[in-house]
Order: sequence, then C-alpha cells, then structure tokens
Amino acid sequence: MNTQQHLFYPKHTDTVSSAILLSFRVILGGVLFYYSFSKLMHVDFHQIPPASDFSIRMILEGKLLVLLSMICASLLILGLGTRIAMVFIIVKIILIIAMLAEHPTKESDAAFLYLFPSLSLLMSGGGRYSLDYFFFVYLPSTQLADILDDRGWK
Repeated sequence: MNTQQHLFYPKHTDTVSSAILLSFRVILGGVLFYYSFSKLMHVDFHQIPPASDFSIRMILEGKLLVLLSMICASLLILGLGTRIAMVFIIVKIILIIAMLAEHPTKESDAAFLYLFPSLSLLMSGGGRYSLDYFFFVYLPSTQLADILDDRGWK
C-alpha cells in the first residue's frame, strides 16, 4: 500500500475510527445540506426593492454561498475532497460568526456548534470509508494503471 501522505491521505485508517468518521461525516454533512437547502428555498424575492441593485447583489451572493455550502456538504457526505470541503465550510462558519458578533442570535450559536466538529473533520480527514481513501490510497496501491495496460486499455 502506498504510504506517502498527502492532502487527501486519511490519518485514521483502522476500522473502528473509520466507521466513526463515516457516521460523523454523514450526520454533519446531512445537517449542513438540509440547513443550506432550506436557506436556498426560503429566499423571498418579493421583499427586494425594485430600484436597489445592492440588495439584489446581496441576495445572489448569498444564494451562491448557500449553493457552495450545499456542494461542500455533498462532498463531505461522499468523503471526496473532505479536507478541502471542510476549509470552505469553516470559512463560511467563521464569516457567519463575524457577521453576527455584534448581535448574537440562534444562528451565531449554531455556527459555534458547527465549528468544532468541522475543525475535527478537517484534521482527521475522511477515513477509510471515503472516496478520498479509495481514489488516493486504494487504487494507487492496486496499480490500476498496470492492470489496464496489461489488458490493452489506456
């Protein structure tokens, strides 16, 4: 097995740790996906004043941020690019905390609750049961390119 460590290499590859990371990834990714999807569906365009370009731009940028959050949550569930997806999610969480620092609400409290599990997933990676492990550890160790070359596929 290829033991060279890189960005996608999971730190924990034993069965128990990987099973815990899998459940942790799926639960956190599912909650973030559900939260982002509900935010995306509940934007009311009728409240935007017609002469205000600034508010339309804010809504569109907010929708793009929520869409990026949905994509990162999906990648987190699959375990593909786990650490990169977590970087985007952590940056979004820190932005929410910074924006709501003056007037704390339930959203700022929830952002703090999402921050620490996100940091732990950033440090640990996806584990053995992730697409990161499959593409960057398992497939190179089986020398898939040699198998395909033997069969004449390139």
